[in-house]
Amino acid sequence: MRRLAAILAFIPAGFGASTLRADVATREWEFDGARLRVELHAPSRSSADAVVLAHGFLREPASLAGYARAIAADGRLALVPGMPSRVDSRANGRALSALVARLREGAFGHRVDRVVLVGFSAGGLSALLAAGSPGVAGYIGLDAFDRPSGTGLEAARALAVPVVLLHGAPAFCNAYNISAPWRAAVPRLEKDLRVEGAGHCDFEWPTDAGCTLACGAVHPAAQAVIRAEVRAALERLLPR
Repeated sequence: MRRLAAILAFIPAGFGASTLRADVATREWEFDGARLRVELHAPSRSSADAVVLAHGFLREPASLAGYARAIAADGRLALVPGMPSRVDSRANGRALSALVARLREGAFGHRVDRVVLVGFSAGGLSALLAAGSPGVAGYIGLDAFDRPSGTGLEAARALAVPVVLLHGAPAFCNAYNISAPWRAAVPRLEKDLRVEGAGHCDFEWPTDAGCTLACGAVHPAAQAVIRAEVRAALERLLPR
């Protein structure tokens, strides 16, 4: 209980009320002939660090906007792109890789040196597939999904960057922790944590009925732990 109280007290000071000060803009960029949108949450001061957040299957960038606002309030550029495909994780991974390259070139008015990729559910697989791209400093998986064929597992074995895996108990919506083999496969596992009491939708921020009707209720205590863990992981992966 003491640890939870400390986490809950910590959230408003970082991932909380101050997030409203972030500057938000919607931009378009081109990938494989398609025009894609990306939500940019800019910090009050220019930063050479960025965090790209990949949303889950049948979800939208708005489902990760809470993280993006909080990250920007913490002084880093945050981006939540729309994905080119609903089902093709490899195409989405290529899009994320291309977005990282554009950021390093100074696209969108921000020149970036280091990027951390964060992915929820199916977005966790897409982000993992892009995590070997130049400029990527780390990967955070949020109740991540993998294909039964082991698409992500194959990529995990070759990944050189530090990896943080946050997940709930095995359940239908995380395909019964299908990505669990990643933890033994990645060469640089920085942290693996099963968040007690967490359901799949607790890893979104904010979530909505589109998730909870399919995957169950949210749990505020688990959400607080997840958000604190993401913030702490970013401090380790992108040291100032």
